[in-house]
Amino acid sequence: MHQDHDRFCAACDYPGVLDEAAVERQLADYLKALGMQRQVVRLRQGWTLDEHPSIRRSVDQILDDVAKRIGWKRGDARAARAARPALAPRRSQERRDRKQCKYKYSPVL
Repeated sequence: MHQDHDRFCAACDYPGVLDEAAVERQLADYLKALGMQRQVVRLRQGWTLDEHPSIRRSVDQILDDVAKRIGWKRGDARAARAARPALAPRRSQERRDRKQCKYKYSPVL
């Protein structure tokens, strides 16, 4: 057995022990190696974009870039993202319906 076997197994436990300072150092080193400067922030459970305006700006820039690449109009990506919570109950109902159906089917696209 490898000498670090127990340590490797312990690393797979979730939630386990997290050395936040080491994670931040490693991420900072990685970003530096890529030639990028970013602020490293741990996002705690329940975080929102409203609490992190810099992340919101980055997400919006990424969505705008993707929209431009695939030919969407400006704002379509944000609208699609905003619609996701409204579609969740419908998807949930579709999943329940599929579980109740004894026949396998594939949805018509």
